[in-house]
Amino acid sequence: MPIFFFIISFFLGYTTAFADAIIINKAMQSPTIAQYYVEQKSVRLELEIGLKDVDKFLELYPESLRSLEGLPPEDFNIRTQRYLREKMMIIADGNILNGNVTDIRPGTKLLRDPITGVPLPLQSSNAPNVLHLSIEYPFVHSNPKELLIKIADNRATVGFILYHMEQAVNDFRYLAREQTLTLNWEDPFYSAFSSKALSRQYRHPMSLFLYIEPYEVRKEFVLRPKDLQEWTELGLEGKEVLTVADQEVIKTKVAAFLMERAKVTIDGKEAVPQLDRIHFIERTLKRSGVITPPRDLPTSTATLGIIYTYPVPSLPQKVYVDWDLFSDKINYIPATVTDEAGPFYHFLDPDNRKLVWKNYIRFPKDHSINTVHVSKSTIALPWLALLLGTLFLVLITLYILRKKKSLLVLAIISLLAALLSWPLVKVTINSPIQAKLDNKEARLLLHELLSNVYRSFVFKEEGAIYDALSKSVDGDLLSETYLQVKRSLELKNQGGAEASVHTIEIKDLKLTESDNGYALDGSWDMNGSVGHWGHIHQRSNHYDAEFVIEPVNQVWKIKTMKVYNEERIK
Repeated sequence: MPIFFFIISFFLGYTTAFADAIIINKAMQSPTIAQYYVEQKSVRLELEIGLKDVDKFLELYPESLRSLEGLPPEDFNIRTQRYLREKMMIIADGNILNGNVTDIRPGTKLLRDPITGVPLPLQSSNAPNVLHLSIEYPFVHSNPKELLIKIADNRATVGFILYHMEQAVNDFRYLAREQTLTLNWEDPFYSAFSSKALSRQYRHPMSLFLYIEPYEVRKEFVLRPKDLQEWTELGLEGKEVLTVADQEVIKTKVAAFLMERAKVTIDGKEAVPQLDRIHFIERTLKRSGVITPPRDLPTSTATLGIIYTYPVPSLPQKVYVDWDLFSDKINYIPATVTDEAGPFYHFLDPDNRKLVWKNYIRFPKDHSINTVHVSKSTIALPWLALLLGTLFLVLITLYILRKKKSLLVLAIISLLAALLSWPLVKVTINSPIQAKLDNKEARLLLHELLSNVYRSFVFKEEGAIYDALSKSVDGDLLSETYLQVKRSLELKNQGGAEASVHTIEIKDLKLTESDNGYALDGSWDMNGSVGHWGHIHQRSNHYDAEFVIEPVNQVWKIKTMKVYNEERIK
């Protein structure tokens, strides 16, 4: 169609074949994107119209574009306002709003994350061409309680998201012909579409997460201070923005208040919580993380993550949390308990307020730290051949002395038997000499030593970690190893949370004998994860390092370690 080529050639200045790039069955990657912003005095609609759909919005374009389709001229304002009242309607409390096109401009498609719909940090210079339209629907009266978004006779596939006063009301979804939105102007967090299909994932004001590990139980809250204000005074009244200074005061108050709430019982005893960390966080469908550096936040969307820990001597048998924060507004709490078998999802309400975990793990992961003893070389003795050889010497001596042929026959038989049994019947004994390592044995040894190092961090107390490390690391290297490994396991955007290591894969190894042991030049991949703020965060690193390993009291230990390359894989 002429308009298609006109826009490419004159508005955007280049031609690109991009149909394949936009035919993706995901709302945030639809050819056309609609972003609605419900504000104090109006609804603002930002349309990003893909070239595949340009012919489906002809009534919104200037006459210069419509004339290419052979359409008769008509006043722009009359035509667009009629279209926005009849085809792209917004009805506020039963009143159809008058819409106005405020801006039309060419541009390129905003590339978005395929899961969250959040714009990617790096945009492609070859992104598809689009038209950007801005449309304003002013409210006739005061802020409405209900909006009806109605699309009539439009064949375009439109992905959309709606924000009420900066609060996303839905995750990216496809725009249907009708959808009703109830607005909560006091707290836009509670604005919602009537259709459950348009409910956003993070629509609950409070969430609870319980993590069960061999030496620690961890309880995490994710909540809005604005909701917690119902139980304890946080000084939020009249504040639309929380400054960085406000946030520090609020964190102190919230941490103290929650110390006494949602009590945890472990194996029949009420446990005493220890505050591990508290941060203001951001959450998306794909990830969640600490807001760093801190910045001023809207009070309505500011979200806290709070972590309390409970040290335990070993994997417990039963843990439960008694949730005691319910109100008329908050009576449904999503809760997740996670152990090594994975996450288990629950919902708590006033009649079912306990989150319970029982240990049904039959074969728990091995977290033991195994010392690697030095192997001795062995000697295989052909004991039967030696015995028969000795018998031969005795018999041949007797034959010489007595000259009996029978003794000679027996001597010959014993000699033949000794020769036949020499390679077959042997006994192995240990030698006092240390066995030499070959490359295969060295790979296994390094894998075991590194596994011990990473397993040491399953303990939570610093002293216990050092004790575990000392089984595989020489004393002079302990502090350096502790700090280096701890740093590599930390997820910086998670406020210092440490990943648990699942697998280690030795990629390459060169072995050289040294005075008292071996020098190793090796590389390995480490894969781990940590459950945090309701997400499983993956961590994969690649390392290249030089080691010296030596026996200390007949146990292999790392004497020196120099990591000369560390690379984040994931």
